[in-house]
Amino acid sequence: DGIGKKGATLTTYLSIPGKYMVLMPSLARVGVSKKIRDVEVRRRLKSTIREFERPPQMGVIVRTAGAGRTKEELKRDLEYLIRLWENLERRVKSSRAPATIFRESDLVIRTIRDAFTPDVDEVIVDSEEVYERIDEFLAQLMPDLRERLMLFDGERPLFHAWRVEEQVERLFSHRVPLASGGSLILEQTEALVSIDVNSG
Repeated sequence: DGIGKKGATLTTYLSIPGKYMVLMPSLARVGVSKKIRDVEVRRRLKSTIREFERPPQMGVIVRTAGAGRTKEELKRDLEYLIRLWENLERRVKSSRAPATIFRESDLVIRTIRDAFTPDVDEVIVDSEEVYERIDEFLAQLMPDLRERLMLFDGERPLFHAWRVEEQVERLFSHRVPLASGGSLILEQTEALVSIDVNSG
């Protein structure tokens, strides 16, 4: 995006983000996110990625979410990204300019890609169309988690049924009740945040 008076930046060094890694079709290097500081983990990830088959001149950077993932999970993510790149190349050859050949995933798919991990028990969706899109994405990238995707068909709206709105309101409340019967009162001003401990 543009910054200040400078316009948008263009590059031919493309990168396509996946769940655990970023594919760089024109840079033949293997890297690991700088946020992964453990030297042994970095070495293991680089070694694992180098074992995978990938087209020549195609590089990969392991994202922070890739730390602690199994070899199979990483391989599946890489295969998904390579298929995505191959589809993109086909679209380039078959499209007439001007044409959009790639668009980053929408909010739903990005959320599933980045936040849906094995420690999440279930994902509940109240739209059949969104459910199908997520299911298709999971089938390609995380087939073992598909059974955790649920389609909500209750009569009450999803947020009311699970009391989500009520919980969001509590997040922004100035008063935080404590188990002892007391409470914290938080007030934010320009200069400071005051926290009043109320014994109740």
